[in-house]
Parts: sequence; structure tokens; C-alpha cells
Amino acid sequence: MRTLARLYECDRYPVRFSYEFAVACYSLINLASRMFSSMIDDRCVITANSRNVSVDLTSESVILDTLSGMYFGVDRVGKRIWDLLSEPRSVRDVYETLLREYEVDADRCRSDLYRFLDELNAEGLVDVDYRTSEQ
Repeated sequence: MRTLARLYECDRYPVRFSYEFAVACYSLINLASRMFSSMIDDRCVITANSRNVSVDLTSESVILDTLSGMYFGVDRVGKRIWDLLSEPRSVRDVYETLLREYEVDADRCRSDLYRFLDELNAEGLVDVDYRTSEQ
């Protein structure tokens, strides 16, 4: 059994958090993010979560969530979106970039982008700032 314990000072009493406790907390946070995933709109600012590791292959990327140990494959458009999310970007900015770079119907682009971002958010692969961007 793998245990990672960190010692935190809480007033005068040290508190140890085990690996299992951290995974349970992560699961609760992931569940809460799924509840709010439908709240993503054009003004949200999204960034790829820094704990993830991604590997670019020829026409796709593989993303590893180092906390859960799960990996996810994305196609070339998903790879482009993932690359855009390496820096904080509004959903609107990502949408407009995709419209410029690909021949795609605007409504289809928007619905596919929202679905993809909801999936990334539900898996905890991105950080979403629900405050409105400055645009």
C-alpha cells in the first residue's frame, strides 16, 4: 500500500494526510466540478491543469492525469485545443481561434468545443475560472 503523508501544522497539532485521503478529496472535488461543468460559457477562462503531463504524437496527444493515473487520448483538433489551453484563455478566444484555423460551421464548432471542455473539466484536466474574462 502506497502512502504519501505530509505534515501540516494546524494550530498546535500536526495533521497527516494519507494518499488515500488525498484521492478521496480529489474525487469529491472532481464530483463538484462535474456539477458545475455546465456553467462553462464564452467568458470563462480555462487553463490546462499543471499536474497533467501530455505527450504529442504525430496527429494526437496523450494526456496523463498524474493524480488519478488515468490517461486520455485526443485527436488533432483536441490536441490544438489542449495546446491553446497551456496558457489561460477565455472560451471565446479558443472558439474564435478554431473558427480561423478550421473550416467548420460556427454552431458546430461551438457545440463541439463546449462538449470537449465539459469533458476535460469533468475529468479534472483543466482549471476553470468562472469569473468573467476582461473581453
